[in-house]
Amino acid sequence: MKIVKKNVIYEGNWTKIFKSKWKNNDEEGNWEYIGRKNDQKGVIVVPRLKKNNKIYYILIKQFRIPLEDYVIEFPAGLVDNNESIKECALRELKEETGAEGRVYNITPPLTTSSGITNEKIHYAFVDVNCINESDPDSSESIEVLKIEKNEIDKFIHDSKSLIDCKVWLFFAK
Repeated sequence: MKIVKKNVIYEGNWTKIFKSKWKNNDEEGNWEYIGRKNDQKGVIVVPRLKKNNKIYYILIKQFRIPLEDYVIEFPAGLVDNNESIKECALRELKEETGAEGRVYNITPPLTTSSGITNEKIHYAFVDVNCINESDPDSSESIEVLKIEKNEIDKFIHDSKSLIDCKVWLFFAK
């Protein structure tokens, strides 16, 4: 299979919609998909807090306009120009949750929904050492959640909010 033509059919402030023509042996077709405007990578932050012999995870409950609902998620954001994955993870963590810490692992680039987007993300795993007041962007409606590891399963199953698949899969038993 190969891509024989690729066009941008719409460009907004943050995303583009592409239409690619593909060829596979004697067959041809078109495929539409979404991409980040500047091919920015995303970072998903998995913040872990160890306190009083217990482990907590910091999640956020954020209103997502495309879903018109709140979603339980890990903090996340886009990597700015001249910013490392680590720097982005710590910036987004502090901005969205007020937490600060140390990145102890970063994944290679991973895809999110490869049939509809070319987005690539990294997971950054962070040991949190303090939580201050958050400072989200004006376009973000965020509630910070600190949940004990032993209570996560119950929290997810009892939640009235949508659960992001990355959260669900990370804590799946």
